[in-house]
Amino acid sequence: MFSIGFETKARSIIEKARAIIPKISSIWEESIKLEIKCNNPKAANLLMSKALQECPQSGKLWALAIELEPKYQKNARSVDALKKCEHDPYVMMAIAK
Repeated sequence: MFSIGFETKARSIIEKARAIIPKISSIWEESIKLEIKCNNPKAANLLMSKALQECPQSGKLWALAIELEPKYQKNARSVDALKKCEHDPYVMMAIAK
């Protein structure tokens, strides 16, 4: 995957960006994807919950949240996503998968 230097530097840059502009969902999304690539699912889930608090209307984040859930919890997460952003194409696609 990443070498230790790149992983740490990427995490640092993303954290600075989130501190400066916390309401941008794409920064949260990349932060979560970085933790997934670094094989750190606990950190990814923690970031996902914070991201959904900061950006509750983001269809991309809700779609990623649906994909990260275990199979038996996907239905409940899908219902939550539809309540927050009913006609978002990213949410619809994640549910269809």
